[in-house]
Formats: sequence, structure tokens, C-alpha cells
Amino acid sequence: MGAIRSQADHGSLALVGHEPNLSELASFLLTGDERRLLLEMKKGGVACLALPDGVAGGKGVLRWVATPKMLRAMATEG
Repeated sequence: MGAIRSQADHGSLALVGHEPNLSELASFLLTGDERRLLLEMKKGGVACLALPDGVAGGKGVLRWVATPKMLRAMATEG
């Protein structure tokens, strides 16, 4: 969390990782509990979280989720 907080004043931050850590981080930011929310990310999936009240557990807002299939479809639509 410290690494994320240290970048907070940049406005936007992209985090890349592996499962189950990425889903656990999203769950923690959204609910305050890393095991409360099952947000299963497939390889190549993307989730957008907003942290309007700062980087803290339970303070995040889920903006959107895109599966790899959705992203491939968007890429081919040009």
C-alpha cells in the first residue's frame, strides 16, 4: 500500500500483477477486506478503480471491468 500511496499525487496509476494478488488488492480497496469480494481477473483483464478519498481499504469505487474477450473485440472494431 505504501508504494501505491507514494504515487497518489500522479492522478492515475496502472498496477499490473498476477492472481490472486490483484483481485485481493481490488477487494481490499473496494471493501476493506481482501477476501470479501470475488473479482476474478483473467489473464489480460482490466479493472478500473477510483480512489476519491485516498488510498485506503474500503474507500475505492469500481468504475468498470473489461475481460480479455471484450478488449479483443474492441481492438478488432478499430
